[in-house]
Amino acid sequence: MKKLRKILYGACALIIASMGMSTPLTAGSSDFAGPYIAIQGSVNGLVLHGEVDDTNSQITSGTAGKIAGVVGVEAGYSIPVSDNFLLGIGALYHPGSAQLNADAGDGSAWSGSGDVSMTIDDHMSVFIQPTVSVSDSSAVYVKIGYVHAALNITGDVQDPPGAMSGAKYGIGSRTLYSNGMFIQTEAGVNAYTEIGMTGGGNATNGILSATPSIAYGSVSIGVRF
Repeated sequence: MKKLRKILYGACALIIASMGMSTPLTAGSSDFAGPYIAIQGSVNGLVLHGEVDDTNSQITSGTAGKIAGVVGVEAGYSIPVSDNFLLGIGALYHPGSAQLNADAGDGSAWSGSGDVSMTIDDHMSVFIQPTVSVSDSSAVYVKIGYVHAALNITGDVQDPPGAMSGAKYGIGSRTLYSNGMFIQTEAGVNAYTEIGMTGGGNATNGILSATPSIAYGSVSIGVRF
């Protein structure tokens, strides 16, 4: 995770530095400027690292995973800053849900006793998107934002959280066509802050903590207005 963040921060620095460089005649930020909307399809790999600390000072740790395909809607606005640099702002919403089950008997438990089921839905994010236009039809960008999702956790837990949030890091490219349509590809990770609850372990008042993360790859088809 730290290595990916360093790569993305380095990409941001290169993009910002490019603002002061000479611009190829084929590049044009105005071609990508303005509002846009897109339909996105993505494959998401959810990983949940967690542990239970019970009243006997026993710590049980484990990892559970889930791969899910979802469809979402992205909308945003790209503002030209120089001949080849834009700063985009936007939001992404995934109305679907994905369920992750972990139990003590399958070797991937993050609860030390009983079954735990976690459903993630109403996933949304807001972001900024520094973008470099490399030609009149192609651009590359990095994406940094805030992510939030609703949680429904059932099973061997008490007082589960109703939501989780964290940071989004992504990198991608956009190909623009003469009619205003575009295709966008992106890869990245959503890194959520730790969630905690009670239950699990060998006692009902054990403390359970988990750190979710989602790695994703997506393809979007949209239109610039």
